[in-house]
Parts: sequence; structure tokens; C-alpha cells
Amino acid sequence: MRNNPYVGPRPYERSDRKNFYGRNREARDLLALILAERVVLFYAPSGAGKTSLLNAEIIPSLEEEAFAVLPKARVGSDLPPDIKNEEVDNIFTFSVLMMISEAKVAPQALCHHTLLSFLQEFHPPQEEEEEALPIILILDQAEELFTTHRGRWREAQAFIEQLNEALEAFPDMGVVFSMREDYIAELDPYAHLILGRFRARFHMEQLNVASALEAVKKPAQQGNCPFDPGVAEKLVDDLRRVKVHRQGQMSDAEEEFVLGPVVEPVQLQVVCHRLWENLPEQADNAIQWEEVEKFGDIDRALIDFYEACLQQTLQCEET
Repeated sequence: MRNNPYVGPRPYERSDRKNFYGRNREARDLLALILAERVVLFYAPSGAGKTSLLNAEIIPSLEEEAFAVLPKARVGSDLPPDIKNEEVDNIFTFSVLMMISEAKVAPQALCHHTLLSFLQEFHPPQEEEEEALPIILILDQAEELFTTHRGRWREAQAFIEQLNEALEAFPDMGVVFSMREDYIAELDPYAHLILGRFRARFHMEQLNVASALEAVKKPAQQGNCPFDPGVAEKLVDDLRRVKVHRQGQMSDAEEEFVLGPVVEPVQLQVVCHRLWENLPEQADNAIQWEEVEKFGDIDRALIDFYEACLQQTLQCEET
């Protein structure tokens, strides 16, 4: 069994940057938009790899551009066990402040803070002789504004207003909203409350064929175990195969498979992870199609992955 930390069903982290492939164009274009606009809406289908792109490319690149990137935050965290619901002024603000404070501030001290008051107290301007770095706040999985804490939905508007208040107080500050594309319409009622009205938008698709091939081939090459010619291409074709019904026919006998235009990154990671974990040690270190069929079966890999996720969910509920 082999150990390659660069494949598997998980988001990429900053430490994976040199092994993050298939998203060069998206990284370049999203970074350019963030540098040009103060509020950017970054959206994509579920599982397209938004968090991975932010971790492995966008955050390090922003820091290289001399931005003070706050710790990536989410709005939907649960309250700590020692904090009562009624003690928190704004549940979404509190969630963000817990994350960007990185446990350096006691949760009890955050209950009544707005985003601006927190930044003014804990992220004050630098000394006059030093040039203050512009702040970037990244809100990952921002759809949680509409999917969590449903009993406190009215505070979503106040949260957006607090973001705008901070943007006005810090002229060099920027905010990135990263969210699933099926929740974009939920933002429309709040657009008038924030600078730019969410007009600066970047949409990321699933992996196209060329990008999927790069994401399959390059980590294997880094691990000194490349695919034989044509094998990675055949694997990607299998991953983008979709079932369709012939027009006017609905019976199983009339089903057929066609090659779709994209590959789902999660499926690609799951299959490559299973393949890599099960490959035997061998002299030539090359991956043949027979090994893909034996150790990286797509259907089996996905079934095992979803069953493992279900089992983990059931165990969490029991505890």
C-alpha cells in the first residue's frame, strides 16, 4: 500500500499548494478579481473544490500580494457549550469572530462585538511608521447564512450591514463570499446593503477534461508512479460518463452512457485515493489499466466512500 497525501476525499490545504493541479486559470482569474474589487462573490456547484482553491492558491497568493488575510471563517458554527443562545447579539457575527480570533479571545468576550468593533479592538492599525496591510476576510461556505441557525434568520441582514460598516471604516479591506451556486438567489434581498451589491462575481465549473487529466496525472508523477500512456485518459473518460435515456424511452433497456463535458472533483479524488491506496509495490512504478480496473474501480470506490460517510454520520449521531 502506498501513502500519498495529495489525493483523497478532502479539501486541499495550504501545505498542498505545490501539488494542487487543474485550477490554474481559475486561480489566476479569481485572484485578479479579488485584487480589483472589494467585495467578491465566488460560487460553484457543491463539491467543485471552492475550499481547496482558496486554501491552496488564493490565500497564499493574497499574502504574497501583501494582504493581511484573516483566518478563513464560516457563519454557521455551533455555539460553545458554555455560551447560551440569548447571550449572543448576532449568531453569524459570533461564528465569524470565533474563527478569525483563533481562540486568542475568550468566546464570552465576543458575544456583543460587531465585526467593526472587533477589528478596531483586536486588529488595530499598525504603528505610523509601518505601512498597514489591507485586510481580506474570506467567508467560506457562506450559504450557511441561510441554512444554519434558522431560528435567528433575521440576524442575516444585520450581519451583512456589519460587513458593510467594516468596509466603510477600513477603506483597504476586502471580503470574499464563497458559496454554493444554488444559494446565490438568497443573497439578492441583501445586495443593496453592501458595497458593490455583489456585482463582482466569479463562477467556477466542475473540472473540464484537460484540467481533470492534469489533476490525475501530476500527483502520480510527483509520487514517482506515473500512468502508462492512455490510462489516465481512459480513467477520466470513465469518470465523465453519464447515463441517459433515449428520447421517448424510459425502460432500462433503452439506457445508454455518453461522455459528459466535466468531471466532479470529489469523485475524482475518491477514485484516485482508492487506486493509490491499493496499488501494490512494483518494479516499474507505472500504473496500467488492468490495475485501475482491479484497484480503482469507480463504482466500488464511490459506494465504499458513501457508505463510510453514512457510517460516520450515524456514529456522530449516536455520540
